[in-house]
Amino acid sequence: NVTDAQAAWHNTRALWKSAGRPQGELEALEGLGRVARRHLPSSVALRFFEEAIALATTLGDSQRAARLRNSAGIIEWTRGRHEQARAHFEQSLSLFEAHGDRAGAGQMMNSIAVSLLALGRHGAARERLDHALAHHRHTGQEQLEAHALAALGDACWDSGETSEASAWYERSLHTRQTIGDRRGEAWMLQRLARARAAAGDRDDAEGLLTRAIELSTHCSDEELMDACDKLRRTIVG
Repeated sequence: NVTDAQAAWHNTRALWKSAGRPQGELEALEGLGRVARRHLPSSVALRFFEEAIALATTLGDSQRAARLRNSAGIIEWTRGRHEQARAHFEQSLSLFEAHGDRAGAGQMMNSIAVSLLALGRHGAARERLDHALAHHRHTGQEQLEAHALAALGDACWDSGETSEASAWYERSLHTRQTIGDRRGEAWMLQRLARARAAAGDRDDAEGLLTRAIELSTHCSDEELMDACDKLRRTIVG
């Protein structure tokens, strides 16, 4: 029950605040944000996260602030406010790097690059992705490497570089197969099928799409199923 959950977190926050325990209040604010993010308008969730960021900053809890800024950035992204999202991710990156959190920093590197792509800043996005790839390989973060490879494919695709996009998608596909990321594998198959279709290789496109559809059903990914169905109609004509 969303109303009860919100009420419980509000009461918890009030109790911590009256007890003079700001760390407890911060925990409650994050809880309010998580509930709102799942069930309430994004503007409501963002308000809680921004208030939590301000309190975490005041308390000098930069690790929590980094995590909270990532959450705020994701919310801004879903609202289509990509510049605001990028700003949160940039600040989160600085905080993660300051604490030596390599996984957190790597995630933010990818998020910043994808935000730049959404803003149409392809050159800047590619530069950030090249840096991110080097970071992921150094730290052994294969999942993040796969995401960066796919983003480079998207950057090439958006720029009309179909063959280059295919090459990046193939590398991402191989990495995802290696680590057992079935959902990611299905998305790369869909992307490759799209690129092959654009290049005029219909038979290869259909074969790749068939594999993508099979995996999308296995993963129960409705967004992927829809993307595959739209591409199938395009290929079939």
